[in-house]
This record gives sequence, structure tokens and C-alpha cells, in this order.
Amino acid sequence: MIEFQKRGLPHAHILLTLADEDKPTCVEEIYSFICAELPERDLGPLAYDTVTWHMIHGPCGPDIPQAPHMEGSYCSKHYPNSFCDETHIEENWFVKYRQRDDGRRIIVNGKELDNR
Repeated sequence: MIEFQKRGLPHAHILLTLADEDKPTCVEEIYSFICAELPERDLGPLAYDTVTWHMIHGPCGPDIPQAPHMEGSYCSKHYPNSFCDETHIEENWFVKYRQRDDGRRIIVNGKELDNR
């Protein structure tokens, strides 16, 4: 399914079915596919610009109660997450991604955001 998000950009929901031998089974394999942290600007300027412009949730929370995804004083998307030093695969195969407090910050709409 293709949706158009707030800036008019397409957003795809894609379901992939992998053969058992192709499924990531450890944290190191997950890292080769997914990163939930702000990229380093110097190592990948295009990746940094893309992530910080198109893929940041927020700001939201008690400081911005008029945000469209707020339910009372809480974010309906459960942000911000807590910092997490390592990716964990839970018993139900839900993955809690690494989101370290590595000091990287950006300013979005006058609010400082980090890896959470």
C-alpha cells in the first residue's frame, strides 16, 4: 500500500516473506538491514539529510499538545522511546532497536531531538 505523508512524500507498507535461511536470526544481521539512529553527517551527508528531513517523528509531547498524533498529553505512537544500548529480539520476535544516547542531536521546529 502506498500512502502520502504530511510533506506529500510517498510512504510504502511492504510485506516481504523470506525463506528461513534468509531471515536475520541475530542482532548483527539486523544491523546490516536496519538502523534506528541519527546517521553521522560526515560519513553520509545524503543519508543524514534524508533521515533528518523525512524520517523524524515529532516533535510532540506535552510541549506540543496540538500535534496531530497526540492523545491527551501522550503521543499515540509511543514516542519518545527510551534509549537502548543494544538491539534486542524479544520472545515474540518483536525487535527493540538500538537507540543509543550518542550525543547526536537535531533541531526540528525549534525543539531538540535525539535518537529516541
